[in-house]
Amino acid sequence: MHAEHAELIAALRAEVNDLNVRLGKANELKAIVEAQDRLLVVAEKELQKLRDALTSQGELIAKMRETYGRYESP
Repeated sequence: MHAEHAELIAALRAEVNDLNVRLGKANELKAIVEAQDRLLVVAEKELQKLRDALTSQGELIAKMRETYGRYESP
């Protein structure tokens, strides 16, 4: 009976070790995903800044055409 308990304990320890290794890998992947999420947030903010700048430039160009376009044609 003692040998059976020892085998069971050894098997359980091996399983715990395997689960700890898998948990470590899962935590690494989670950290990577979280870092990618943070980068995505930054990239989306930068993209919005670019969109806003393009919109402003487009509005400025339209105003310039309106202002200077009047003087081009008599």
